[in-house]
Amino acid sequence: MQTRIHPHFQKTLQRRFIKLWLSAALSITASLVLHRQGYPQWGWVMAAVFGVLCVGGLLLLTWHLYHVRCLQCGGKTRTTKDATRTQWVAQCEACQIEWDLQTGVGGD
Repeated sequence: MQTRIHPHFQKTLQRRFIKLWLSAALSITASLVLHRQGYPQWGWVMAAVFGVLCVGGLLLLTWHLYHVRCLQCGGKTRTTKDATRTQWVAQCEACQIEWDLQTGVGGD
């Protein structure tokens, strides 16, 4: 199987993570400010938004990791760990290409 570097997966994943992190940080800050300013209901709403952003964001990023399209044929790939078990790769069986996603694997 031929190995190629996926040209934009890592940068796209980083941008999505940064947007989610900033949104979560703003929502928890708004929650604390609203509580302090005497708007507890809105504070709790923003706290709930924070929770949804955290859980939903992580689920969304995980979904994107496991649903990578092959850049050669546009088909589905199977995301697994590479031979060293330190990086994520997306394998296309049709093209016999292993796309290096340049994304490290968390602790085992």
